Amino acid sequence: MTDPGQGTAPSTPPAPPGVPEEIVFGRAPAHAEREADRATTGFRGVLSSLGIPMKPSAAEAATRQRIAALEENRTTIRQATWTRAVSVLVANPKGGAGKTPTSLCLAGVLASLRGNVVIVEVSDDPGKLLFRAEHERTPALGLGELVRDVDQITTAGQLAGYTAPQTTRAHVIGTPGRRAPLDGDAVRRVVAKLDEFYSIRVMDSGNQYTSSAFVAALKATDVLVIPITAGGDAATDARLLLDELRDMGGHAADLARNAVVVRLIDGRTEHGHVLADIERMLDLYEIEYRLTIPYDQHIADRQQITFDLLERDTQEAFTALGAVVVRQLQRAVAPVLSMRPRGPHRAAATAPRAVPTEPPDPEPAAPPVPARSAASAALTATPASSPSVDENEDNSLSAIFTSAAASSSFAEGTAPLTTPLDGPADTGKVNS
Repeated sequence: MTDPGQGTAPSTPPAPPGVPEEIVFGRAPAHAEREADRATTGFRGVLSSLGIPMKPSAAEAATRQRIAALEENRTTIRQATWTRAVSVLVANPKGGAGKTPTSLCLAGVLASLRGNVVIVEVSDDPGKLLFRAEHERTPALGLGELVRDVDQITTAGQLAGYTAPQTTRAHVIGTPGRRAPLDGDAVRRVVAKLDEFYSIRVMDSGNQYTSSAFVAALKATDVLVIPITAGGDAATDARLLLDELRDMGGHAADLARNAVVVRLIDGRTEHGHVLADIERMLDLYEIEYRLTIPYDQHIADRQQITFDLLERDTQEAFTALGAVVVRQLQRAVAPVLSMRPRGPHRAAATAPRAVPTEPPDPEPAAPPVPARSAASAALTATPASSPSVDENEDNSLSAIFTSAAASSSFAEGTAPLTTPLDGPADTGKVNS
């Protein structure tokens, strides 16, 4: 018999017959943890289902990692917020570098996960944006008419009449026929109107990066995306653009420093020495964000692009691009901390203290309340290794926050973030 004066340690009740131990009160729910380490597919999965614990195969582990990365990217895109409308400029002076497909697919990902996204053509002359976008019938109104009527538009319903809605819920504003050349003033007026009704604006640019239209679009940009192909000319023209932006200084130089480079595999033969030259060029310009979009016949056909018709690898690659762009946007558009209401404790902590004119009271005073640390300092702190940013610019991008996170294999969801951008040499694919 147990001595009533001595306490006994509580014991975990035994599991009744036929009841798993993890659901008995007082026991740790270890079932979920074991499932994460247990194979569920293939021969290993069969053995696990029979009660023989088997770890996942390398293929199953890679699939799980891929699914987790995809879901994380989707969550990043879906939950990001800003304090104003934000913008992305897709630019490369080289024609055929993939600006329009990149614009449509990037905007499609953003729109499908969060909505309220517009893609607008900002090229001097009419481009192929509307031709590559989904449309059963050619819209009657487009960019030229929008420039003409922009000052009379006051509602979202009116503005919708100039767009081509996509199945991703993105809205495309292109050129259905002919229009006058676009200039800087037209771009500024259109951008200001679009920002009243859309939270994200993706701009498909032309090939003249010194034109007034391009310069106006550049000034209204938060993140720059530069698509290139495996051809040396596309990389050379991208280098010319980066040099021009560096020479401009200020906001333009910040965009160049934080640019996102996307290499599209378009089916042409890729040579190892050309890819190595591209890598050296990106290293020279300290481009941290580099992604690869795999070959996709649907894009290579140069017809209308429907996001759901892309291969799974391509969709995941553009989702990774969207997540990288969203993270850059969040750092380009800092929260407006001054909009927060200030309570009495904050007012007391920041109010200047009066200098006493008389000897202090001999009776001890209550200890002062320590001031709270400013949250804004932690939010806006820049790592020591980050490049400096011009503080006089309103829309300057913040310093790069990760290493080569957006690698080619990460874009395709098959490897960790630290894998460098590369591509298969001499693939020998031919564009249909």
